[in-house]
Amino acid sequence: MEDSIRQLSGQHLHVVLDEAFDPFRAVGAVVLTDSEYDACNSLIDAKLADFRLSSYMSSLATYEDFMENGFHGTKNPNEIASAYIDLIFKSLPGKCYIYFSNGFRRPDLGKKRTVLLLYSCLVQMILAKHRKAGSITFHFEDHEEMGPYFRPVVERMVAKSKVRLPVMVERCPKMSPSSLSLVDYLLWVFGKSSRWILDPETSEASAVDAFQVRYWRAINAHISLVYSLESGRVANRQHSVVI
Repeated sequence: MEDSIRQLSGQHLHVVLDEAFDPFRAVGAVVLTDSEYDACNSLIDAKLADFRLSSYMSSLATYEDFMENGFHGTKNPNEIASAYIDLIFKSLPGKCYIYFSNGFRRPDLGKKRTVLLLYSCLVQMILAKHRKAGSITFHFEDHEEMGPYFRPVVERMVAKSKVRLPVMVERCPKMSPSSLSLVDYLLWVFGKSSRWILDPETSEASAVDAFQVRYWRAINAHISLVYSLESGRVANRQHSVVI
């Protein structure tokens, strides 16, 4: 892990971020170098264009939404989700992070305020881990209510972390950049697989659930940290969760 961090020293890093509210309040991030960021966006764009030229799924009700809105785990049919995860996460070199909460530690906070707290923790950790980077751009998928708070959250964590590198913040529309879909899928797969991840004694997955278990196995190698606000570290590079 330390070797991989040293390799990023002096480089400009892109951090793509997104949040989820079900089954947990959760935030996720994928950290990419300049070249990884460009390659990832190009790969996702090419896969999206390929799917849009295909007609064999056109009768599916969810396909119309895909044609309009692109890659989103909660809405894409299994055929698209499977192809996306197999191609993108097989090729993805980035580092993935998830912070989540079931709301028990801070019951006084609503869902959105909990998500902003999780973003603060996640951003602070990334700044500390990559404090020797040349610069960092945080790309948040925009949110009508929380969007105005994204920049202040980062600015507070920059001040708290006392990092000296240039830090930029962008509020991005859905699928722009395309790599935002990485985090959307990361959180979706985590949410769907969470009962096996958090409770190893859970019974074997049914045929319906088997997709979710397979999806987690596909992205597991890219997980740098899964962290619970209530119970601490769930998984990292040294202690992965195998289901």
